[in-house]
Amino acid sequence: MSNATLSPPTRKTGDRIRFGLNATPMHTTWQEYRTLCTEAEAMGFDSFWVFDHFVPGPVDANGPCLECFTTISALASITDRILLGTLVLAVAYRNPGLVGKMGAMVDQISGGRFVLGMGAGYNQYEHEMYGGTLPSKADRVRMEDEALAVIRTMWTQQPASFEGRFYTLKEALTNPPPVQQPYPPILVGARGEQLAFKVVAKHADQWNTAAAVEDIRRMTPILDDRCREIGRDPRHAGAHGDRLADDRSQPGRGTGRQRQADDDFSPAVRQPRAPRSDRTARGSRRAIAGICRRRHHPFHVLSLRAL
Repeated sequence: MSNATLSPPTRKTGDRIRFGLNATPMHTTWQEYRTLCTEAEAMGFDSFWVFDHFVPGPVDANGPCLECFTTISALASITDRILLGTLVLAVAYRNPGLVGKMGAMVDQISGGRFVLGMGAGYNQYEHEMYGGTLPSKADRVRMEDEALAVIRTMWTQQPASFEGRFYTLKEALTNPPPVQQPYPPILVGARGEQLAFKVVAKHADQWNTAAAVEDIRRMTPILDDRCREIGRDPRHAGAHGDRLADDRSQPGRGTGRQRQADDDFSPAVRQPRAPRSDRTARGSRRAIAGICRRRHHPFHVLSLRAL
């Protein structure tokens, strides 16, 4: 069975800074989380992101935690404009054929607003809790490379076949297909400069990472080189900031270093928890507004005037 050659994405990300909200769906309820998402859309945020964990964490694993794909599917049915993305799927949690089918359906439900975010994953206790194993880091990156190839093949070919070391497709059908053409944007979470950056260069429309600003400045030219190695324009693998400006080595707020970080790497994603049960929709708006007002450079969301 031969695999079709997939060219690197050529989608341009644009120059405008876009702002999204990454609200961790733990220690909350569906009703509260739904309110947070709809308020974010009403306030003008460009995107809303859902993490991929099954439990809140090893210290407090007994608390509620909303599952990523079912949650984002439900959000797709009650919103109209805001982009909805996974930040990021752990590759070993789900077969990529299933992810490709589910992702196409979320894109249908949302009318073309789905962004597929995928990473190598890291939580050993979550993998083992649900009967899986955590492969080595290198194998997880190789699995991610194959998984994204599987998904892109499913989204561009009917039927789709693939034969790899980890995954196989045999004339798989994806009907209905995604709304977005040629397929929904793909975001890859990565920090590994040798293997993982090659996956970003090969498959990603957007790159997501969490690192200090000086590390971002050092890593960006390396990622550019990985793109050029396969003949890809680095501008097509846009940076997607997840806490890029949070330089936690600096104890104070408003330092020159922090302001420079904000100027150079304005975060696309901030991470409040969803509101507690005693918070109203207005409380959600105030929580979001508080995040915006802590920015050190001008940040304007029209809806903030009404708060």
